[in-house]
Amino acid sequence: MHNHKAKRFLIPILSLVIISIIFISILNSYMNINMFQKHIENDIAKHKEEYLQKQKDKVYRQVHLVNNAIKFNISKMENKLEKTLTERIQTALNIANYVYSKQKGRISDDEIRNRISEHLSAIVFPQSSAYYYVIDYDTNILIAHPDKKYLSVDLSPLTDKNGQSIMKLQKQALEKSEIGFVKLHFNKLDIYNKNPELVCVTKFEPLNMLIGTGEHLDVIKKQIQDFILERFKNIEFQENYIFMLNLHNIDGGENFATMIFNPNRKDLIGKKINDSYKDAKGQEFRKFFLKDIREKGESYTKYWYKKLNMKTPKPKMSYFYLQKDWNWIIASGFYFDDLNKQISNMKKSIEIYRSQAIIDSIFWIFILSCIIMIVAIYISFRIDKTIKIYTDELRLNAIELEKSNDKIEKINKNLQTEIDKEVEKNKTQQLLMVQQSRLAQMGEMISMIAHQWRQPLNAISTTSINLNVKAQLGRLNPEFVSKQTDKICKYTEHLSTTIEDFRNFFKPNKQKKEVTFDELIDSVLDIVEVSIINKNIKLIRNRCLQKRFETYPNELRQVILNLIKNAEDVLLEKNIENPFIKITTFKDKNSSILEIADNGKGVPDKIISKIFDPYFSTKKQKNGTGLGLYMSKTIIEGHCGGKLTVSNNSQGAVFKITL
Repeated sequence: MHNHKAKRFLIPILSLVIISIIFISILNSYMNINMFQKHIENDIAKHKEEYLQKQKDKVYRQVHLVNNAIKFNISKMENKLEKTLTERIQTALNIANYVYSKQKGRISDDEIRNRISEHLSAIVFPQSSAYYYVIDYDTNILIAHPDKKYLSVDLSPLTDKNGQSIMKLQKQALEKSEIGFVKLHFNKLDIYNKNPELVCVTKFEPLNMLIGTGEHLDVIKKQIQDFILERFKNIEFQENYIFMLNLHNIDGGENFATMIFNPNRKDLIGKKINDSYKDAKGQEFRKFFLKDIREKGESYTKYWYKKLNMKTPKPKMSYFYLQKDWNWIIASGFYFDDLNKQISNMKKSIEIYRSQAIIDSIFWIFILSCIIMIVAIYISFRIDKTIKIYTDELRLNAIELEKSNDKIEKINKNLQTEIDKEVEKNKTQQLLMVQQSRLAQMGEMISMIAHQWRQPLNAISTTSINLNVKAQLGRLNPEFVSKQTDKICKYTEHLSTTIEDFRNFFKPNKQKKEVTFDELIDSVLDIVEVSIINKNIKLIRNRCLQKRFETYPNELRQVILNLIKNAEDVLLEKNIENPFIKITTFKDKNSSILEIADNGKGVPDKIISKIFDPYFSTKKQKNGTGLGLYMSKTIIEGHCGGKLTVSNNSQGAVFKITL
């Protein structure tokens, strides 16, 4: 029997374990393959980004290597030219000083100035178009120039191509140094030259003359350009070769540039190119890089182009940079072949990993299944033994549980009886509290009735005595008797009305009626107003609400009466000077609000949170029950569905009823 049970547990256990192993292995393989694939895809994306940035940096460095070489050679040649021009200016100063020292005191300054000008104008520089010129520093009049027609011309209005005064630029250069340098775009007084002239100037202080000489930079520009082209012509390029364009029109168009350097396409050198040329994908890519160059001075542009010794176009990216000194476009690019090969190899690794992962999963499924089968057989026998032990224990526990349930059932029955008793006791206690509160209010009411009856009863007594005196004196007449009896009837009617008001005040009312706060307040004040006024307490009423609402009128009257009487007690107890009770009604959104405030200095902070608790009273010495405010809150919030709160203002307490 035991062996039969062991076999019975063995099959499901083995099946469950083997299925779990297969499921977990497949899931694990899927997750590993998926994770590896995502990892490779992330690597591919990262590799693309790094490759692209690396190649961009590479072509950027190559292009700026050329640009820096251009700038270095321009600077080198300009420094050399500045040195030559400085020597020329020093020679001119020596001549001026010699003539001035020889002729000073012998002839006038104007004659000395003319002789210096004649000497400098006569000097010719071999293999150069350079010359000396002299300008009066104060008047800006040209007083020496090889071309006589420009003599005596005022140079003040003359500007360079940027609109800057030529005289101002030369004088600014002399503010920094005794010998100054400035680049000016002119070759004649009325014609601008696109190639600047490097001018060297100095001031001959004794005669206040500006002496200058210069050299056109297009001479050295051609020398440097030939040097740069020859230098990079001898450098061997593989993939990232340099090519250069001489830009004629930055806005593009037909023949917008000339190819001046391309080591891999020497057949294009010297040929004009236009921006309407399309690559293999139909893109007019030259317009793209021209747009970027106009806006930023450089551009990274992707297009399709034939690789060297290949028939089909390949994707390529080139970096184009505008060399503004010479108006050249220097460019270098790279193809995406290597990147595509690397990406293809990375994708192949995914397939290899997937195949290997499947083989590994099958192998480990087989190994683990064998191990688990052996373990499961052993565990099944152990489980059978354990189940038998627990079955016996459960049988005993069931018997104990049945006994416990019987006990619990008896306890529950007794507990329900106790709960019912306590609920009934609480209801009785609450009714007693309500009754106690009503009795306390009725005691106050009887006091008010006595107060209100005192005056009518005195009046009735006085009238009766008056009738008796008249009767004794024999002076009664029908008219007098009629008037006096009418007074007694009115006083008696007032007494009857007072009794009826008090009777209605405590009459039970279980149905809601439509009322306003003003109606309720009037009915309460009919009872207590005389008593309050007789105690020198001022009543202030602010009527701002005529909205009708449904409620239990008598219960709400009790609350209003209780709040007014509490305010009266506080004012009398604290002996407040100029006491008042302020009754205000108003509307707040969809709620009707009644506030009863006084100037009795408010409720102390330490007890304000407790004043609505049952049997809590601040009038223990005056037989306070502590139920008034508790019952008021119960009526407002439990019966009328509203809210009763208390707060302090700057003068006293404010009780607020919200319905």
